Amino acid sequence: MPANWLPVHKKIRDEINKSEDFLIYGGAGSSKTWTILKIVFVRAMLWPGSRHICLRQRFEHVKTTLWPSAKELMNAEWPGLWDQCETNRSGGSWSIRINDSEILFGGLDDKERVEKHLGAEYATVYINEASEIQDESAVNLISSRLRQNIPGRHLLLVDENPPSKKHWSYKRYILDEVQGRGCFKINPIDVKENLPESYIRRLESLPDRLRQRFLHGEFTVDVEGALWSWDMLEGIKTDLDDFRRVVVGVDPAVTSNADSDETGIVVIGQTSDDQAHVIADYSGRYKPSEWAQKVADAYDMHYADAVVAEVNQGGDLVESNLKNHHVGMNVKQVRATRGKHIRAEPVASLYEQNKVTHARGLDDLEGQMLEWVPGVGPSPDRVDALVWGLTELLVHRSPQIHFGIA
Repeated sequence: MPANWLPVHKKIRDEINKSEDFLIYGGAGSSKTWTILKIVFVRAMLWPGSRHICLRQRFEHVKTTLWPSAKELMNAEWPGLWDQCETNRSGGSWSIRINDSEILFGGLDDKERVEKHLGAEYATVYINEASEIQDESAVNLISSRLRQNIPGRHLLLVDENPPSKKHWSYKRYILDEVQGRGCFKINPIDVKENLPESYIRRLESLPDRLRQRFLHGEFTVDVEGALWSWDMLEGIKTDLDDFRRVVVGVDPAVTSNADSDETGIVVIGQTSDDQAHVIADYSGRYKPSEWAQKVADAYDMHYADAVVAEVNQGGDLVESNLKNHHVGMNVKQVRATRGKHIRAEPVASLYEQNKVTHARGLDDLEGQMLEWVPGVGPSPDRVDALVWGLTELLVHRSPQIHFGIA
């Protein structure tokens, strides 16, 4: 995001000047983070000796997204200033000292570190990606420390891509009318001058529910009857590359015309006895030779231990097709003997227990997870492949019985 401030940003600042508790929400890439970080920096420079804190649910995400954004913004707005600041990247929180003021960066996932933060007083509290925080009391608790002696207003600043309307932020900022509390919606189209045209096109091509959230900045309503909800998928994106086992779940299509089902191809890694990470989704509409090659490529690329392939509609031909493209591939055949709902329920339960994380960029898979209602609509091929893979890794069944997807 270039440091090109537009009229919409002035509107945001004008609204914040009327508030003490303020949410900026909207689509992805709409400069929410930069807008708030600039306000935090300006306040730190304006009041020497002031203290400010920037938080996200997971400290790992602070290190990989929020801290780099802070550095990029400062280099763009005040060239050379970052190198003059004292920075500390040790321990469970990082910090920047500027004009004798301190800006802390931390996560809410370390209770001991949060307790230390609660021992200080602040001029500004910034909650980044509040949609990842499921308990509003965590925000209320840290904002109770907004009581440092400063010559201006204390500010609680919050941003997010809007989640489900069930999330606490919807009631707090959209439904409730509380003096001193406000919100502002900003979307990528509002800052299109700062974004590549290709970025807007990518957002426009997302599945409908994801497009409403990440392009149009709308709070969502969970699909009635769906096994997965926004809350279950919120905050689970992370980067992992160390796995005990890796499998490729495959739900092959039996035809290859324009109206055919997709072939589900999802790669999943096991990180511990009861934890897994969805690594990649290579699903698509392919000819048999094409999906077999896709699976073979994924098998090698991710050093997979096995391919877990449904063979209800292809039998041994599915395995033969796969091994024609990779002779040494370890293929485990699975058969669907029960309905999709029964097969998918224990996998959805893993998400409810926070036992599954996702790599970034799984929009099509996640869109299908949110939209699929058992017994309604077309077969969810990506979800089928996901369920096969996670069942192999984490859902422990008697080896004599196959619980499958019809």
